[in-house]
Parts: sequence; structure tokens; C-alpha cells
Amino acid sequence: MRSIRSLSFLSASLVALTLGGAASAAPGLITKRGPFPAEGAAEASSHPLLERAARKVVGDQLELSRGLSFGQAKVVELSRGDRVVKLRQLHKGLPVVHRGVAVTFSGGVARLVSARLESELPDDVTPDVSSELAAAVAEERTGLPVVSDQIALALWPTPDGVRLVWALGAAIPGMPYQPVTVVDAKTGEIIYVYNAVVSLNQAEVFPSNPEKSPVVEAVTLPVGAGETTLQNELIQSLNCIDQQTVRPVDFMGFELDVHTCDLLQTALPDVNGDFLIPPAEDDDPEDAFAEVSMFHHANRAYELFRSWSPTLELNGGQPLPTVSNLRIPQGFDTFDLADIANPDLPLVPFQNAFFAPANPIFSTVFGLNGAAMWFGQGPVNDYSYDGDVVYHELVHAVVNATIQLVGTPHMDEFGASPAPGGMNEGLADYFSSALTGDGDVGEYASKDLRPARSRSGSSRTTTRARRRSAERCTKTRRCFRERSGTCASGSTRPTRPRSTRRCSLP
Repeated sequence: MRSIRSLSFLSASLVALTLGGAASAAPGLITKRGPFPAEGAAEASSHPLLERAARKVVGDQLELSRGLSFGQAKVVELSRGDRVVKLRQLHKGLPVVHRGVAVTFSGGVARLVSARLESELPDDVTPDVSSELAAAVAEERTGLPVVSDQIALALWPTPDGVRLVWALGAAIPGMPYQPVTVVDAKTGEIIYVYNAVVSLNQAEVFPSNPEKSPVVEAVTLPVGAGETTLQNELIQSLNCIDQQTVRPVDFMGFELDVHTCDLLQTALPDVNGDFLIPPAEDDDPEDAFAEVSMFHHANRAYELFRSWSPTLELNGGQPLPTVSNLRIPQGFDTFDLADIANPDLPLVPFQNAFFAPANPIFSTVFGLNGAAMWFGQGPVNDYSYDGDVVYHELVHAVVNATIQLVGTPHMDEFGASPAPGGMNEGLADYFSSALTGDGDVGEYASKDLRPARSRSGSSRTTTRARRRSAERCTKTRRCFRERSGTCASGSTRPTRPRSTRRCSLP
């Protein structure tokens, strides 16, 4: 499950550089392993002194870098004590997208130099197409007004050479959609469009997800002392409840009315203090079991990383909110303002799950300050039920709070990260699989994007039906197969049987 994150409009989703006609010429990643002497690095207690040492190492070790320009450094301090200095590549004052160098210092020496640099750069960086005309092109393409502070002139590497471009961002307040249009600043041609919103006491939950482990198991939820809802110092579990609320949102100077849900805590303990809420139907839009599932799995993953780093904070010292059953207003896909503002129209399913850092738009609409995990109620399945995906997205939160990779190739205002977006996704998948002991990730949630059909012709088999079938199969010690409702004869673990037969009760 891809992570969806809200990022700087220019730095986010530059996976475009590896796709199609907008693909980067992608000069090879240069890595040099030291140790390299770095005069002054051991004594460098300030970032400017460390930056100076990094620039000297780059000039000494990378001949290609000589004669190139770099911007102000960004220094990242890792938990083990290493310091990474990142320098983005500039040309005549403009950022060269996805190009730069990073130097890793350990003690008084440089241990690693990583770079991806562009040497064939245009002499002319004066746009023939104005920002106003580029904005009109972008608005015609997306149907959304360009945000004035999200317009930037940059150099965009392609297989046909580096092109001068305008990058223009737009957004729908409260919605996980922020299109960025990249327009050639010489010709007015659209090079690429991408979404910059890149991108859980006694209870019973699915061990991983309803597809792989369809029988719920008993767990003890780590509810905070004195709390009567699902929250503690790490996690606050919330539910997207449609109370026909319409909120005014200031969008580029004019007020836009948006029908949104309210984030409430609907999972409450019974008279015994337990949260024994059963799973609902897969498409139940506001079930409380989703809150329980998210709270359990998000805490489990968070606690794993806390066991390694006891001071780890994913939300600035506050509990990380997790939102279940996220849905969006009707009219969102067509930007129909009347439907978006109409509280009498039911909210519609949202087909994804994502972690987002602090986001002023989400704060305005939902009243959340800081980071959060947002899990949709899809048209077929509930993403909060899939523990694999909860683990995956929480790892993105850990990455955001520690090594600060983004989910895609990344260029920010300080420099380039040499690590590919695949590293972020790979870490999320690895730890998700490590927590479940299973190399498959998101088998249940992914069906929301590609619904399977049962033998009876229905578009899905409900969670409740799967659970009943699994319990019958457990009694006969055979493998449960959800899609066909059959068991593999003689099998004690889920496999794809060559021949199957119905479960029989004793």
C-alpha cells in the first residue's frame, strides 16, 4: 500500500522523474565510502562549520562537483550520532530537481559521500512563458485554481535534456488531493501532473487481516490510565462520523463550504471495562470495530520502535491520531461546489490509507494539529481492518520522525536525499512483514481496489461470513479459502490447493 503524504509541492512525488516521457535522464548515483579526512569536522559543534567541512570533502572526492553550485545545507542528526549534510544542486540560483549531494560524518571523519549531479545545464534560464500563463495552463488541466505561494521556477532533468519549468500547485481544502502541474517555461507544454499528497483492555481483533487470518483473537488493549476511550500517550483512535457538518474553509481568499465528517471516539467499553466490539460488514461506513483494530495494531508497531528508541515521538510529544472510516464529500471528483457543500448527500468511500505529517489544511477542516494516520472506508473493504497496512503506514511515520525520507525521490529546499523512494516503501513493507511473520502485505485492503467475485456471483464475501467459514474450517483442521469457501484437504496452513472440497462439520 503506497504511502500518501502531504509534502512540499515541488519536493513531493518526483517519482515523475522515473516515469514515461517526463523521466529523468538519471545520471548514475555516485557513492564513495571513506573514511575521508575532514578538517574541522570533529570540532564542528555548529552546522555552518560542518557544512564547510562537507563542501571541502565533496570538492576533494567528486571531480564532477567542481564548477557546480550548491544551495544552503540541511543537517540531519541520526540517533546513533552520525550527522548527514545535504546540499541541493543549484544552477544560476534555480534548483535542479532531484540533484544534489550528501555527506555522512561519523566522529571527525566523512564515512560516505553520495551524489546525483547534473553537468549539462542550460545557459538560458529566462522563461518565455510567464507564471500567469503557466498557471492558466495548469488550471485548465486540473480544474483547480493554482495556489499563489506554490509556484516555483526550476530545472527539470529529462532524457532530452534539462528543461526550464514552472511547477504549480493546487489543492482542495480538507481533501487528500493536491495536484502539481509541471509546465515547460519555454513552450507552455505540460510535462507532468502528479498528486503531492503522498501516499491504526480486552478486545478481539484480526491478527493480521481478515483475508490471511480471518478468525479474531483476544488481545489486551493498552488503554491509558483513567481513559474510557481508545487513547494513551502514543495513539488516539478516532472515527469519521457524518453528522452533516459543513465547515467554512478559507481557500485562497474566498470561503469554501465543505461537507466533512466529525472525528469522534465511538468505541466505548462495556460494563466490564472491555472493548469486545465485533467486526461489522466490510462496507459499514462508521463501525466502531475499525477504531479497535487501528488502536491495537498502531500501538503494537509503535511499541516495537519504542523498545529500540524509548524517546521516539511521532507527533511532537502528543499522541498520534489515527482516523478510521475516512470518507469524502460527493462532488469531490468533479469539483462540484454545490455537492461538496451539501450535507444531505452522504459522504462517499475513500479508497486508500496514508500517513500525513502536520498539514494546515487538515488542521483547519478536522481540528487536528500535527501528524495523523488516515484510513479510508472503501466501497468494498475497510482499510482499518488490515493490520498489515496499519503497520506499513506507521513505519512511514517513524521514517518521517527519524531518517526523514519521503515516499518518493526527494528534493527539498535544503538539498537532495540520495535515497530512493523505494527505500521508504521497502522499510514500511519489511517491518510490516516482520510484525506479522508473513511476506504478503495488504491482501485484504488491496481487494478494495480489485474486488474479487465469489462463486455465487456476489462482488465480495463479508467479514462475518469469512469468520463463520474460518471457524468451521478450524474445527476440521483444514485450510480456509475465503474466495471459494472451501478447505484444502489435509492442509494445516493457508495454501492454494490443487483440489478443494467443502468444510464439513463433525
